[in-house]
Amino acid sequence: SYFLSFTFYLLFSTYGPLFLQPAEEIGEVPVGPWRGARARPVDHAGSQQKEGHADLLRRASIMEETGLIDVEARYPGVDTAALTADLQKEGKAVIASAHDFSRTPSEEERNELLERLLATGADVLKLAVMPLSAQDVTDLLSWTEKKTRELDRPLITMSMGDLGKISRVSGKLTGSALTFGTVSGASAPGQIPVGQLRAILAQLV
Repeated sequence: SYFLSFTFYLLFSTYGPLFLQPAEEIGEVPVGPWRGARARPVDHAGSQQKEGHADLLRRASIMEETGLIDVEARYPGVDTAALTADLQKEGKAVIASAHDFSRTPSEEERNELLERLLATGADVLKLAVMPLSAQDVTDLLSWTEKKTRELDRPLITMSMGDLGKISRVSGKLTGSALTFGTVSGASAPGQIPVGQLRAILAQLV
């Protein structure tokens, strides 16, 4: 079974207002006119099942409220480039994502993943990894800063879990274009509640 995960998006100012925020008030958090849609199973955030995935995202793309769609680029059995093109034809911006919930890939592997994400034709690229050491986190931050200077489109990176939380608030330094704040339960390890995230960013950007 699937559900649409509407995550509260907050932007760093590196690229300006790429996307606005979700279109309703959640509790007392005022938000703007766009939603981001991502398909994932209810029972395990970050892993996805094949059946219905592409159809669900295509259905999300025809919703007026949807402005940004996050597509897992390594989804088995899905032509991600074709799916991305279909979503873009509906006027939606697409993030091509790659997640590794077990480790931080080497620099060579990260470069290969980035090429795979670029090949999808997505508007924004995203790499989310799990750090096993502090060096994993600092390596990703350094790599991100380098790649954002080289790329022709926005890049989002994050180290997940408590160890990697610094990566979620350092986009002004590294060039990572977007961070994710939660309004209820987290959809990935280490996400920061939106109120705390706003307070931190206010001191940094």
